[in-house]
Amino acid sequence: MIRPQSFQLIFAEVRQYLRDLNSLKRHKIQTVTLFITNRCNSRCIICDIWRQKPKVDLPIERIKNILEDKILSNKPHFVVTGGEAVLHPKIDQILSLLSDHDVDITLLSNAILADKIVKLVKEFKIRNLGLSLDGKPNVNRKIRGFDQNKTLRKIITELKDDEINIWINYTICPLNTREDFMWVKNLTKKMGVGFTAGIYSDKFIGKFQRGNKLSESPSSKLPYDISDLIKSPYLRLLTGSYKLWASGNLRLPCFSIHTKATILPDGKVNLCEGKNVSLGNLHEQKLGEIWNSIRTIKLHKDYIDCNDCWVSCHRLFDLRIVMALGFIVPTPFLNKFFGPYDWEKVGSFRLIGELIRRLTQPT
Repeated sequence: MIRPQSFQLIFAEVRQYLRDLNSLKRHKIQTVTLFITNRCNSRCIICDIWRQKPKVDLPIERIKNILEDKILSNKPHFVVTGGEAVLHPKIDQILSLLSDHDVDITLLSNAILADKIVKLVKEFKIRNLGLSLDGKPNVNRKIRGFDQNKTLRKIITELKDDEINIWINYTICPLNTREDFMWVKNLTKKMGVGFTAGIYSDKFIGKFQRGNKLSESPSSKLPYDISDLIKSPYLRLLTGSYKLWASGNLRLPCFSIHTKATILPDGKVNLCEGKNVSLGNLHEQKLGEIWNSIRTIKLHKDYIDCNDCWVSCHRLFDLRIVMALGFIVPTPFLNKFFGPYDWEKVGSFRLIGELIRRLTQPT
């Protein structure tokens, strides 16, 4: 028997693919990631943004200008992050401004300031909330400099009945273990929230003048095997493809830079979250002017063949697009139009089959 919600889920997947492809075709911005501040109350080993001086906050006027820019696609997605986003002196005004526009909002937080986070989410009706947790209390404290297990649980307990999409972000890195992965995953089940995972990479914070690295180059395999613990087709795709990429056997185009704008606290519009390449500055130009400039168009063309990171916020989009194109367009045509990439190694048909099986499995 097919689950009643299966057709809705399949339709949502197809609709998302069409939105992604349409944004690429029109060169419109579908996702705006706002690093609104470099203030942070964590002391993460895997991120040194908290060491940055001086402290810089993105002015609310720049965000107003972004919201009014025609370069945005219909109902764009705004990701509000930092540093720790809720430490921005005008976080209330920023969330109020975003809530007044027809945009999807995701707030990312380290979950330390529980009371403030709960208040903001309720007051401004934030519907998507991602909270960070990287292992058992002792391991998480070692990685993040603070164990926010209690405050994270408090946030979830006070918000989970308010129709809010809450999930825990877990970073796979050399400092945690398979047991930590299982512990966090089991916690999400117990508390009835979502779970997602990314893979540690120094590339993600290269723009922040990183100090000591956990590794000089990506390992050809994950620090520990989790293949039997993953049910999500997309998380399985992300982690399963990592080994191929890290060993130099997976070359994919970087599509995400054509639809995703990365805004830093000082107003810089970065090429992506993994390269210290600036497209322009919002204090000097509007976002649309920067996005449609000859310089940006050239950089987008030059870096489509980058393949230099496995940052999940970029690569998952690329994998989705490659999967969609590989499912509907013969490989020879893809090679002719985009170039000779490893289209077939992503396994489009295999993932589509897994999605269909999961959506149509008996209740």
